[in-house]
Amino acid sequence: MKTKIILSAFMFSLGLVACKDATNQEIQILENSETIPSSVRKSIAESFSGATEVNYSVIEKNKIYSSEFNRNEENFEAKLDFNGKILEVYSFSSSTTLPEVVTNYITKNFEGYKIVTSSLGKYNDKEAYKINLKNDKETVTIILNTNGELLSEFRSLKIESKYYPLKETELLPAIVTYLKEKSISFVGGVAVVDLNNAKTFSISGKKGNEIFALSFDSNGALLKSTSYTIPKAPQYIKSKDELPSEVLNAIKEYVFEKGFVLEDKNGVKTYNLILSKNKAIVEMLIDASGKIIKTSEKKVPVISSEEISTEALPEVIKQYLNEKFAGWVLQKANTTVVNNEKIDYKLLIKVGNDAYNVYFNGKGVFIISSKVYVAPSIKELNKTTIPAGILAYLNKNHAGWSFEKGSITSQNSEITEYMVVVKTDNALWYLYFDGKEVYKTGKKVELYVAPVTLKSKEDINLVIVAYLDKNYPGWSFTQGTQSSMETLIYFKLNNLLHVGFFNKNNEFVKILKPSSGGLTTKELKKESLPKSTIEYLDKNHQGWVLNRGSISFFNNDIIGYEMNITAGDKKWMMTFDEKGNVKVIVRL
Repeated sequence: MKTKIILSAFMFSLGLVACKDATNQEIQILENSETIPSSVRKSIAESFSGATEVNYSVIEKNKIYSSEFNRNEENFEAKLDFNGKILEVYSFSSSTTLPEVVTNYITKNFEGYKIVTSSLGKYNDKEAYKINLKNDKETVTIILNTNGELLSEFRSLKIESKYYPLKETELLPAIVTYLKEKSISFVGGVAVVDLNNAKTFSISGKKGNEIFALSFDSNGALLKSTSYTIPKAPQYIKSKDELPSEVLNAIKEYVFEKGFVLEDKNGVKTYNLILSKNKAIVEMLIDASGKIIKTSEKKVPVISSEEISTEALPEVIKQYLNEKFAGWVLQKANTTVVNNEKIDYKLLIKVGNDAYNVYFNGKGVFIISSKVYVAPSIKELNKTTIPAGILAYLNKNHAGWSFEKGSITSQNSEITEYMVVVKTDNALWYLYFDGKEVYKTGKKVELYVAPVTLKSKEDINLVIVAYLDKNYPGWSFTQGTQSSMETLIYFKLNNLLHVGFFNKNNEFVKILKPSSGGLTTKELKKESLPKSTIEYLDKNHQGWVLNRGSISFFNNDIIGYEMNITAGDKKWMMTFDEKGNVKVIVRL
């Protein structure tokens, strides 16, 4: 499952590391990999709480990422987009049982292949099976839906040996001793396990300007050692004016394109030049005296891309599509032509509402296919375009409703969800329906109604008065407010201020008893908000900005939050209780 980086002695023998700075930079890239967006990490953490041994890798930078992790002693593999949306997720378990339609597909299309692993998961939010197959020549990964229909297929040649990256802390003691005695610094390495489970170690090291490629057996005994001295970094030649007259005279019949000057440890310079002449590219190696050491010529290939129709596709390609993608319709096809020879075919096809990219080589042999992920599209829903099924639901369950806003979500040209916001009395209703206009879920948000000031005890509801008389005999009214959500009564008892909270049904909620603190407020800052409040605002008011706000305290204990925010082109006034739960919301 995990992506492995292979460092071989062969790489270092090619001189890919030119200097100390370049060496350090290359290693840093290999070890630290690409930066993973916080949205991807957050999605895994929230969707799979308790996950351990979490690893990430980049499939396509700034677009697609993969994650592998363990949860409840079970291995998982997930693919996500940049925003953290889970595109695919699979659970790898030995107990996965494939349905008959899936095994029938494998039997029909992969005769002689052995199932290596199989897993159940989701592909674009729909249940799917991911199966790894192999034979003597290749390995194949396929993804099938629950109907046994192919969603994706990838083939790769069978790897004869396995390679495992090595850290310096993982080296055998004998290898560590050898490097120390030779004053060689560890750069990188791999452990190689062949088909017979024989293990060897390939280590690259550095000593001064000398690079070493070392091979050790399973006990850490040296098998082979090669080295080379890092030459000075080549110097780029921007124009022919930088060339000495002897070299210029040698290339006077050519057009200078670009070049490098190489200098060995003795200061001898050699010029590696790219030239052109009569539509041919010439690479020439010349010494400082103008003597041509080596030359090679290559005709510039004529490369073009051509669009092709269904009729122009090779029969072998059409036959493959008919077998694997029954009912396919070509949307677009291109072929790359090099020197009048077609070297590949790139097709975009549709099967029903699904689209696929399918690739073939120049002979029409299948290479790879992938299902095209189509992001959901959202458009505005107006009152005049509300479907009949939703109208019937609103009239039955929300009498006297008035339309606020709505949206239609579609994917692959198919409506998947309706969202409607309506107002009834002092509440907003956020209602969600599926693509067939059937109600799924909803949420009620009470609207703020300006509180009424209570000037005397006579203005208080009799139920509240009775409660206070019974539980706080001798209380005296100070002030009060009443809104659609709650009633607050400030009263004195034994010359100490109390605050009583009662809900919209005049039922007792709580009493704040006095101490030295009293009732106070202070300015609200975003970082002071409870986590639950921030999560509510992020979900329901994306891109919100805090304009102003306050925190209310009684006896130094938080009793609530009040704030004014902007989200898009709308402003809202909101209040939350001491735990950060929404109480009142009104659009300004």
